[in-house]
Amino acid sequence: MLEDSDFRAGCPILAVAVDGGRDLPGAMDLTREIFTAWQDRIRTRLTANGMAEGRARRLATLAIAAIEGAVVLCRVQRSTEPLDDVVAEISPLLA
Repeated sequence: MLEDSDFRAGCPILAVAVDGGRDLPGAMDLTREIFTAWQDRIRTRLTANGMAEGRARRLATLAIAAIEGAVVLCRVQRSTEPLDDVVAEISPLLA
């Protein structure tokens, strides 16, 4: 998606979070709910596979933060390398 959009695409949820949703009442509440839901899904999957709750919660936070940050770097660098690097490093942690 990044390459197909000439590195203009990004996460619309992150865009609202960064912008603060100034023009959209309730946008920050919805954004918070979405990020929380993503983290909860990852955490649930990790705990279902035997990971301790605290570590699963921290890794879920790390995964979301790393991926969202990598997308920003991809756009700036006009390369998918930051996202590839994040996937390579975080995958073993989530296995």
